[in-house]
Amino acid sequence: MKSQSSVMPERIAISSLKEGKRKVYLRRDIKKLDNPEGEEEAKYTLFEYEEVCIEMQDRADLYTFVDANFDKLFEEALESEYKEKKNKIRQYLKIGWLNEKDIDFYVASGILKEKREVL
Repeated sequence: MKSQSSVMPERIAISSLKEGKRKVYLRRDIKKLDNPEGEEEAKYTLFEYEEVCIEMQDRADLYTFVDANFDKLFEEALESEYKEKKNKIRQYLKIGWLNEKDIDFYVASGILKEKREVL
């Protein structure tokens, strides 16, 4: 998912331990945006990046493991998020919260790859 921050994000961020697990935030394609408001002088710095979050069992070498497997973990998390998104859209179609016109918008905006994935 595309995210933005006014602080330069870390490539890998690991949360505090909770019930033996940690949330691990993976970020890639970090870019500093110039003049985010289109003004001559930016009022603040803005960074844009792709981000996924995964929950992992705590382990002594967690950071090292994540760093060594970054690309694989990122792609797996991205695919998992996409599957969840498709399932949610199908559910909303079924109960009438979305219609076929909404799906056209989702495809045009890049939220979905193809209309037939949810219809």
